[in-house]
Order: sequence, then C-alpha cells, then structure tokens
Amino acid sequence: MIILSNGQKHYIGKDFTPDIEIIATALSNINRYTGHVGQYSVAQHCVLVSQQLPPHLRLSGLLHDAPEAYIGDVSSPLKRHIASVYKPLEQHYHRVIDAHFGVTTEHAWVNEIDKRILITEVKHFGIWCEEFPAYIPCNTDIVPMTPNVARELFLQHFYRYQLEGYK
Repeated sequence: MIILSNGQKHYIGKDFTPDIEIIATALSNINRYTGHVGQYSVAQHCVLVSQQLPPHLRLSGLLHDAPEAYIGDVSSPLKRHIASVYKPLEQHYHRVIDAHFGVTTEHAWVNEIDKRILITEVKHFGIWCEEFPAYIPCNTDIVPMTPNVARELFLQHFYRYQLEGYK
C-alpha cells in the first residue's frame, strides 16, 4: 500500500479509480532517468510526447506513462531484470487507466513517438543510451521545468485534449 498525494490509500495491483490530479502531481515529481539529468519530470516528457501525435492520439500520449504515478518510474535496465513481476503489474495499470479515460496508451504511434522523444532527450542531455533505438529525434526543445510548472502544463493539456474531444 502507498499513500497518494490526496491522502488516500492505494493498494498496488488492486482495482482503483484513476484520478488525473493524482497522476499529474505524481508524474511532475518523478524525474526521468532516475534523476541523473536533474529536474526533468515524467509529466514534462508526457506533454512532449502528446504534442508530437495527431490530435486523436494526444490524450493517449499524455497518459502513456500514467501507471508510473502509482507504481513509480523504473529505469529500463532495471525493468529488464524484474520484467516477470513488473510487466504484468504495469499492464494492469494500463488497462485500468485506458478504460477509465477511454484511451489506448500503448498504441503503436504513441510507442514510436515515445522512442523518438527518448532519442531527443538523450541528445539534449548528452547521456549514453545502452540500446539506442533507430529513431529520428523530434524537433522540439527541452527546457526543464519545476514540478509545479510541469504539473500545471500536464493538466492544461489534459483538459484541452478532453475539451477537444480527442481520445
């Protein structure tokens, strides 16, 4: 069990009702690359992914890492070591979040743009990537934000995409 930002208890792997405020708060406070590139949050990464997608997939792109709000961000090398436990758990969270928000967070285009943003981040931060995917980086600037700014940006995009009716 963990305690969420709103004070509620969350039982890992059990059914739950996703909450966009909890997701935004958690993702804006979780740094990509286990914090080794400084303040660059999962929320900001998700916004960048969503902006590169066609309108009907933007909400899916924004929420593609939403499970991390409940189970944390795990580095890719570690994920490979704990895949038999982590992958089914992550899939559970994708299913619940997808059903609740009416999206497909593991859509092929979302996955491709996620990889392209990864390459963009790797080049921007000058970090080494063990398994450098053969994707073209996106033409976007990365300006790290504070958690509060990233949270607000994430929520602005969420509500705009919902208002536009794209899922």
